[in-house]
Amino acid sequence: MRYKGKVYRPPSEAYSLIIQVTYGCSHNRCAFCDMYDDKRFALRPMEEIREDFRLARQVYRRVFLADGDAMMRKTQDLLEILTMVYSLFPECQRVTCYASPRSLQIKTEEELRQLREGGLKMVYMGLESGCDAVLERMGRAHRADDIATAIRISKEFGLKCVIVHGTEGHLLPELLAAEGIRATVVNMHTVKPLDEDAVLSVAEKCGAVVTAEEHSVIGGLGSAVCELLAGADP
Repeated sequence: MRYKGKVYRPPSEAYSLIIQVTYGCSHNRCAFCDMYDDKRFALRPMEEIREDFRLARQVYRRVFLADGDAMMRKTQDLLEILTMVYSLFPECQRVTCYASPRSLQIKTEEELRQLREGGLKMVYMGLESGCDAVLERMGRAHRADDIATAIRISKEFGLKCVIVHGTEGHLLPELLAAEGIRATVVNMHTVKPLDEDAVLSVAEKCGAVVTAEEHSVIGGLGSAVCELLAGADP
């Protein structure tokens, strides 16, 4: 396939056909991110998109529309792309893409309905945090209210929504302390082996444990922590 610059995808799209329908990210000013520094945001010519699909016919069962915010394309373009996908790939299981709170909110209800009915199954949103202070520090274009609205929109129109988060987690104890909430953050770099002493220590200290993770088909951090705490009862 033909790609411009570096291409990124969610982990679950490892076996998907990746087609760039936009170049770069529509915001591209986040303090922590250099993913699309090698290119300016632009809409890829439709003829190039059509040609990529023709080249990849009957090879893939999943299609991921890249780059950083494919939902910024005109709805008519996206509908044409979806029609092309399911026409050229009758066995296609799903079509997904990156989105942002802004790109979801600028679509009308009718446009979102058409996209879902056209076969767009799921969107990924790199929201990073639900804390406005962290979002501002990181140069994000959205705030917590925008996140809530975007998730509501995706749910309302039947689009599965996968949220990427985790930025500046080490700041949360300080931010929560200002609201009278005592908390700590522990970075669990592995699930197998699990640092049982660290889990038991923080559970005893705080009285409650919340896990945030990228899930695994063989069991993730949450299930490992639950199993440990259920047996130890600290």
